[in-house]
Amino acid sequence: MERRGLLLALLQVARPLDERGELTVWFGELAGCLTRDSAAEFRKALDRAMPDRSLVEANVTALLQVAAVASIADLREITGSGGRRVVTVDWILKIYPKQDGAPRTQRRATLRFELLRRKNGWGIAGLDNPGFFAP
Repeated sequence: MERRGLLLALLQVARPLDERGELTVWFGELAGCLTRDSAAEFRKALDRAMPDRSLVEANVTALLQVAAVASIADLREITGSGGRRVVTVDWILKIYPKQDGAPRTQRRATLRFELLRRKNGWGIAGLDNPGFFAP
């Protein structure tokens, strides 16, 4: 009986994630880029044709230059079909300025991402509030 339970547990781990699970992991990794102070990793998720791409890149880079960040992304809704999705995410940024004496802040917003499936996974084709990631 123990073998059967172990086999079932292994099969569950090996089973591919459904789309919601896949996107939950993807957004968790994206939020983790900010927490790990990796603007370069975050930028890789931005599609080259994304409107406001340069603004988002500049905001994320500037934010991580002036602060350490704890970032949490909680996926709320997925719509779309084919290779396009619109994903609504509750995002929390806890911002810890690197400058001594500067106050800590917390930012929370519901963000709407437009995603494209690319050869190497999902990419951000649009973001309704690019200023959210500003310093």
